[in-house]
Amino acid sequence: MRLTVDANVFFAALIRSGLSRRILFHPDLDLSSPYFLLDEVRKYRSVLLAKSRLPEAEFDDAMALFLSQIELVPKNAVLPYVPAASQLVVDPKDWPYLACALAKDSEILSNDPHLHAQKRVTVYSVNQLAKTLSLIR
Repeated sequence: MRLTVDANVFFAALIRSGLSRRILFHPDLDLSSPYFLLDEVRKYRSVLLAKSRLPEAEFDDAMALFLSQIELVPKNAVLPYVPAASQLVVDPKDWPYLACALAKDSEILSNDPHLHAQKRVTVYSVNQLAKTLSLIR
């Protein structure tokens, strides 16, 4: 299953052990995200570091490990799909993820209600995907 992972799911995996983290390492998933994810990680790094309660070196190691599970799609591959994405969702922060899903012909993993509201790309919440993968009942 091909999925575009949004920042909040990635953030949840960084902050605590749980379903988001288990999903990132599921062998049946082909995960991608736009390079925009790295901008979001840089922007919220101090908050994520504090919430994770990990020493900085461990946090950096975890982030590198989690990023190794996700193909970061270059901006030039996503950019042509941004106009279509902007017509489907209101929030400009969601456009790169929807555009990435369109570019990769993938579904989306997100708990964001804006992404769930559009009907062009299938969007799974973490709990929905966990049930689909039989990680929870």
